[in-house]
Amino acid sequence: MSLIESMTVVDIIDAMSNQFTNVDWKISQFIASHPDDFCSMTAAEIARQAGVSDASVIRFAQKIGFDGFQELRSKFKRELSTTRQSNPSIEAATLQAPLVESIAKLFDGIESSSVYEFARLADACDSILITGIGRAANLASILTNRLMLLGMRAVAITDPDIMSAQAETSKNDTLFIFLDLSENTDRMERCATIACAHNSKLITLSHHHESSLRDLSNCYFFLPPSSGPNQSYSISSETMVLVIWDLLFGALLRSRHDDYYDLVKKTSGFVSSLGMASSKNSSPIVLAF
Repeated sequence: MSLIESMTVVDIIDAMSNQFTNVDWKISQFIASHPDDFCSMTAAEIARQAGVSDASVIRFAQKIGFDGFQELRSKFKRELSTTRQSNPSIEAATLQAPLVESIAKLFDGIESSSVYEFARLADACDSILITGIGRAANLASILTNRLMLLGMRAVAITDPDIMSAQAETSKNDTLFIFLDLSENTDRMERCATIACAHNSKLITLSHHHESSLRDLSNCYFFLPPSSGPNQSYSISSETMVLVIWDLLFGALLRSRHDDYYDLVKKTSGFVSSLGMASSKNSSPIVLAF
């Protein structure tokens, strides 16, 4: 039995999420949020709804190990049908309930003071080092790119040795953002201790409710575990990080610019990359953070 045959589609997506581009993220989240639509739509229809190109949908299917879109959709459709046959009372809304529940838990644990403190520290520091090791590496790059759009000096650190070297040479105007997704936690804690000794600032997004990083960090955002009747439909930790980052990035934008709407218009390329740009036939979009 091949790896694809032995794993569900969503499990395959979760396993490969560290290799995803921004476009891949849009498609994977469409699958998680609209399972029935994904089973019935064509590649072109999915592309239009997800805000990507038709070819991107096909490339996504091939990237996660399928010959093409049809094979991916057929397998996902069979898995969804099997789930509902074994759990006849579970409907689409119920399958998505863990997603809603996880996001609710996430926001329940976020204090507004921490969000504003992040914006203050990010704006005050000379350099921002976003550290993501292993499956958090792609996330570090995504988060870094968004800060660079504002002209900020941000660098993605995805190698443990480079992380250690940066901690040793950090200064009081350096901000570390640690993406602690259960990999290299001990080493991150050691680097955080060194960075704190140099009076650097620390922000942590972590799986762990309690850790040394919490005590060392200026702001600590906990990623609560998710669960539900079908674990495959639970929100992934990577998605939680992106949800938090949208909140933090919005607070940073508002703290840096009085004319917020004008800034959004000037960064239309960034807005488009998030799938938020309107199509020619759609009504105007109002952005609010």
